Amino acid sequence: MRTYKRTSTRGGYGSDVLQQALQSVKDGVPLIKVSRQTGIPARTLRRHRDGKVNKPGEVSLGRHDSVFSAEVEAQLVDHIMLMERALFGLTTTDVRKLAFEMAEACRQ
Repeated sequence: MRTYKRTSTRGGYGSDVLQQALQSVKDGVPLIKVSRQTGIPARTLRRHRDGKVNKPGEVSLGRHDSVFSAEVEAQLVDHIMLMERALFGLTTTDVRKLAFEMAEACRQ
């Protein structure tokens, strides 16, 4: 997994393009035409338009949502790197415990 290379293009259009495509459909442009222009599958546009997804207008791959925001995750990475530079290497179990403790603190 260290050198993982993504092999599919699923969801590669991004949330911004999806938002614009949904706005175009809402403004009256035919769904098939928007699908051809943006490269987003028509079935995907229909699901988002009809509200059959948990978060319409957002691209998410997989069934799990992220626990941390990008800035909290960056803080966690910075802390782990600081500990590494201080020659106090953390094991994967230590990192998991630290992440769990941060998640518990953020939840409260």
